[in-house]
Amino acid sequence: MDYTSIKLTNLTTNESIVISDLPENFDLVLEYVDWSQVESSSNYIKYINLIGERLTSVSLNTREIEIVGWIVATNQENMELKKRNLNRFINPLQEIQLDYDRYSINFKPDKSIEYNSQDSSENCDVLCRFLISGTAAIPLFRLTSEDVYRDTAIQSVPLFPWISPINKGFVFGIMSEYTVSNVMNEGDVDQGFVLRLVAAHGDVTNPKITDNKTGKFIQLLLFMNEGDIVEISTETGNKYVHLIQGEQVTDIFRYVSENSTMSLNLSVGENDLSITADTNHKNLTATIRFSTMRMEHQNYMKKIANNL
Repeated sequence: MDYTSIKLTNLTTNESIVISDLPENFDLVLEYVDWSQVESSSNYIKYINLIGERLTSVSLNTREIEIVGWIVATNQENMELKKRNLNRFINPLQEIQLDYDRYSINFKPDKSIEYNSQDSSENCDVLCRFLISGTAAIPLFRLTSEDVYRDTAIQSVPLFPWISPINKGFVFGIMSEYTVSNVMNEGDVDQGFVLRLVAAHGDVTNPKITDNKTGKFIQLLLFMNEGDIVEISTETGNKYVHLIQGEQVTDIFRYVSENSTMSLNLSVGENDLSITADTNHKNLTATIRFSTMRMEHQNYMKKIANNL
């Protein structure tokens, strides 16, 4: 038999619980998870002399999630305590992150936790069956580990006069591990990303990221002092542009140029990106982070099948 554990995290309180069907678990026991399936909505138009209709847009709908499990308690007082904690944890006003295997998905509870009140065998002093139901506004599973791509211009250093610090060695040049010119999105959909630009080696003027295939770009009309950090997010529902100077974080969305597009995404497959600046591009280092998004995951569907 396959055993499964899921972890729920309340993103408001940052508290977590584990629901598991492992034999040694005697706290919150998992019966099943129903992840449902992703459905789409399509829009069509028709006009004179058109045969059939023309597809104009397709969007993915929300995903319904249902978790059924059991509270295991030692006595009535212990059961009441565990119910009280679950009642507080599952709040329709607060978002929940669900982690399973290497993937996670966020959902909002549709209602407070539901207990079986009809059958005394499913709701007594030591056992109680519960239902958690919710809706995932973004219906895709994302990898919990992020893909990271770095771009660092090769920096020369002056050799003459050559003064080598004692017991420290000497750096002849700085070279990147990766490059953002070839970013691979192995997910099922186009997706946003988080770009971090650091003026690591001196001042930089008007940094810019460009998708060389589509021509879309994001440029900041901004002078960066050495040590300044700019972070740009194009993720759905979490778009922002921040300037980070030490402990201070400032919203600088107003510095995004007029022709920029914050809908710049990573297409499925290989992406050809470039990082430039009006002056001193060589002083920039860049890091792109994103979590691969999947429509479904085979292990999830297997778990559903085990409980049909």
